Amino acid sequence: MNPDVIVLALAAAVLYELGRRRLGGGRSRRERGWRAEAFYAGLVALIVATQPPLDGLADRSFSAHMVQHLLLQTVAPPLLVLGAPWLPVWRMLPPAGRRRLGRWLASSRGAVPLHLLARTLGRPPVAWLLFLVAIAVSHLPVIFDLALRDPLFHETEHALFLGLGLLFWSRALDSPPFRARLRPPQAALYFATAIAAESLLALAILQARSPLYSPYAVEGHRAGGLTALADQQLGGAVMLEPASLTLLIALIWSLKRWLGAAQPSAAAGSNR
Repeated sequence: MNPDVIVLALAAAVLYELGRRRLGGGRSRRERGWRAEAFYAGLVALIVATQPPLDGLADRSFSAHMVQHLLLQTVAPPLLVLGAPWLPVWRMLPPAGRRRLGRWLASSRGAVPLHLLARTLGRPPVAWLLFLVAIAVSHLPVIFDLALRDPLFHETEHALFLGLGLLFWSRALDSPPFRARLRPPQAALYFATAIAAESLLALAILQARSPLYSPYAVEGHRAGGLTALADQQLGGAVMLEPASLTLLIALIWSLKRWLGAAQPSAAAGSNR
């Protein structure tokens, strides 16, 4: 069990709820409602991914490990981004602290590196590349085996997955007060290429004819009596299908927005 994650998730939920109640005007009450539901669901996904029984199963089963990665990369991050926690949490800071922090960010030389880093990481191609590279590198046998043997490295890896997931999804989803950086056509390409890249990795795992990860190869206690290779293939199937489902939903949503924006333009052109 990782109690730190539970404590942080509960603290985030309390701050979010208290800050949300302080917000007034602006967005409709209905939007604030579904965004709150998304945020809380994202915290639940984060807790499920990092706590027993899934966390223990992931140490013994590759397929369970892939379910864990699914929650940390393509379930919790988009839900948290849609939850738009930035303003509620910001409102919970003391007013004097908000003013000092705002002035420091706006005019301090010490904040210049942060501005440069934010501009660089905020570019959609950079966010896309970091997200997919992290997924690919984490599945190299030497890295994967190290994560299974070293708990601190494993937890750091999970934090990286979550952080890069938030960065990736925030480029294409509105998260008030921040707007998506990508227009619908760009977002569709963004998600489609991410699906393709993740699918290639999944297919490589599915086509392996021997266990790729040594700790799982010698594990003798897997649910259902699966062999190491069968469990690995099941994990590859999880990556190919459920792990890409959120990306597919986002792709369809982007295409719908794209087509919806094109229809009024076409109608206006036909009326001329």
